[in-house]
Amino acid sequence: MGHKNYKWNISEENGRKIVYDIIDKIIQEKKDNLIEFNELIFLINYRSKEIDIRNNNKQKKLSNYIKVVLGGLIKFIDDYDRFLLSHSNKLTFIQLNNLEVNDWIFVENNE
Repeated sequence: MGHKNYKWNISEENGRKIVYDIIDKIIQEKKDNLIEFNELIFLINYRSKEIDIRNNNKQKKLSNYIKVVLGGLIKFIDDYDRFLLSHSNKLTFIQLNNLEVNDWIFVENNE
């Protein structure tokens, strides 16, 4: 039997903003704007411990909110062009995407 109804004290929109801002700040502080996945999860929980996140009136970690409401950290990171996932030596890394997104218009010359 599954869980009935999750009642969180923050909305998904507000939660996304909190998570995005924390991840962005953590990665910007790292050398080469690159961090290993497990270290990022640890730092997310450490930096968000002062944020009151509750489910059914029970205190939860931000990583739990990310998993339950946002579908997991990897899915969340994939939702944004600002972050890139990479794999090296069986480890997963997250880095900032420093490429600017440009709006290109291709014009075909039919001469």
